[in-house]
Amino acid sequence: MTEGFTPEQEKVLEQIQKLLNLAAKNSNEHEAALAASKAQELLTKHNLDTAALERVTGASGKRQKEEVEGGFYRYHREIWSNVAKLNFCLHWVQTRYIPHEERVRNVRQKRVHRLVGRTVNVRTTINLSKYLLSAIERVTRETCETKKLPHLGGWAMSFREGCAYRLIQALRDRRIEMLDAEHKARQEAEERAARAGVSLETALTITSYSQSEEDANKDERFGEGYSASVRARQAEAAREQREREQAYTVWAAANPKKAAKKAAEDKAKQEREMKRWERSASDRRYGHINNQAFWAGHEAAKDISLDPQMASQGKAKRIGRGD
Repeated sequence: MTEGFTPEQEKVLEQIQKLLNLAAKNSNEHEAALAASKAQELLTKHNLDTAALERVTGASGKRQKEEVEGGFYRYHREIWSNVAKLNFCLHWVQTRYIPHEERVRNVRQKRVHRLVGRTVNVRTTINLSKYLLSAIERVTRETCETKKLPHLGGWAMSFREGCAYRLIQALRDRRIEMLDAEHKARQEAEERAARAGVSLETALTITSYSQSEEDANKDERFGEGYSASVRARQAEAAREQREREQAYTVWAAANPKKAAKKAAEDKAKQEREMKRWERSASDRRYGHINNQAFWAGHEAAKDISLDPQMASQGKAKRIGRGD
């Protein structure tokens, strides 16, 4: 028996590993989806994190730093960022200066994706991000060939943006579904535990696992104790804010006319800042977009599966290389 696990937990972990292997190797999409879904259900039901799974399967659970060249386009960076978050990884894009003797076509800088996380999570993030970007590129080229349009023109880039936008929505929806399913299972488990007189205070949840992974990833990047120091500064800032609010409440009660005038001025200032931000955000995000191409890409992305192992057959399953 593995140290730290009961026989029942070991049995569950073995079932999960078998289901994950089945999902990765099965050419039947429906069966692969069922296997992956069942594995997630078991993980949530028994509050087991990926670290526990790695211990049983013999995989390395150490934290890994990785960099992958890419991120030139905004939609590339957004896909990588959302996939990393789904897989409990820290992601950022770093710009590198290219030495003169290594430049091609006088390009002076390049971007690289930087990742920090558990080895299994980093590898999953890289594979899924490359798969999704490859699928976007394949769908774009096929559509441009059909419409007899250049695949590097403005129409094609807007089409890619639309594909990425829909896939990012799907990634966020998946995370929400995971949290909702866990919340429901947690409530049911708490009801059963209450009847049996058992406490679930120490049980692991996706939310707590996500927070602990985020803290560990930031500590790996910025140094041990970074997350704790940030949390301490946030607590101190919150305390100071409460004190300012209490002082303002006392002042406003003593000076109602001045308080009303200040409230009106603050509200007008916030509205001006919001309008300015909305204009600038709209210009940055959609100023160059061809709306027709964007929504055509948004519609085409519905045929792209979020799971590479489920992309082995059919029109939406032929993929190439991605950034």
